[in-house]
Amino acid sequence: MTIIPIILSGGSGERLWPLSRKNYPKQFLNFIGQGSLFQQAALRLYEQTDRLIVITGDDHRFLVRQQLHEIGVTKADVIIEPVGKNTAPAVLAAACHINQYDPDAIMLVMPSDHYIPDSTHFRSMINKASANLGSGQIMVFGVKPSHAETGYGYIKIKNTDGIVMTTEGFIEKPDLATAKAFFKDDSYLWNSGIFMMRAGDLITLAKTIQPEMMKTVKQSYEKNKTDMGFLRLDPNAWGGVPVDSFDYAFMEHATNIGCVPFLGLWSDLGDWKAISRESHSDAFGNDIQGQVVQIDSTNNTLWAADEKQIISAIGLNNMLVVSMDDAVLVADKNNIK
Repeated sequence: MTIIPIILSGGSGERLWPLSRKNYPKQFLNFIGQGSLFQQAALRLYEQTDRLIVITGDDHRFLVRQQLHEIGVTKADVIIEPVGKNTAPAVLAAACHINQYDPDAIMLVMPSDHYIPDSTHFRSMINKASANLGSGQIMVFGVKPSHAETGYGYIKIKNTDGIVMTTEGFIEKPDLATAKAFFKDDSYLWNSGIFMMRAGDLITLAKTIQPEMMKTVKQSYEKNKTDMGFLRLDPNAWGGVPVDSFDYAFMEHATNIGCVPFLGLWSDLGDWKAISRESHSDAFGNDIQGQVVQIDSTNNTLWAADEKQIISAIGLNNMLVVSMDDAVLVADKNNIK
């Protein structure tokens, strides 16, 4: 049984400005733990697989190679999208690539910017899921909510006693009242955006429920060119590929869907509130990074990204202060969405 991690690395992380920028988005930054979020994702299953596939854009291709080199990951195929088309076409391009040599290989689709510190627990979950993956099935991984969250999508499940649970539906980001109700209901999990399926099964499914997307992605892949070790999808054919997320294009239409719960710590670190939740606070509730001096300040996020600068906070409460060499952000946390 071969499991091939597929790392989607196309996001820009705009809600984490000024730290995350278009040319250096959040997945390539070291927010928490050892290495960037992208590097942590690449290492999660690397010792258990013969191959790793990264889908990224032209602007970040060398950054991907550099960060893989830094952590000793040499067995990686990097596929370049001519332009971002959301996650569904990217996953299909990876399926076409894998289908050339092993249609029965199991694809593990992972975003590159998620924080999952317990790799041992994660690998155990993946092994259990792959051992129970049915023919033609798509597996989604749900996270037990730790709080009422309006920034995540949710999965409604049933049959909660087994390893693989049945999904009843997917709910987009809810309002606060609905999120509070979901938090109290064990039949709702956060949608982690991590999926598992066999490459050949996904292509077969796509021919039925997304025929135009499958046709154009296949054309673009078959006309790919190798450039400096990168696999470039054909831009002309890619221009006709429909734009859609994997959730909308496949999870909303597929019928053979299973869900495996992940009980470990998980966050997509999508905004400064998420960063604050996963950071270690001092005795006064301040999340501090870099050279920071605080006096009579409480419940702040104080992030000095430039080692040449010092943040001095006096009498601040519930503020976000991010200092870089070319930009400074100061905001009341209540105004951050």
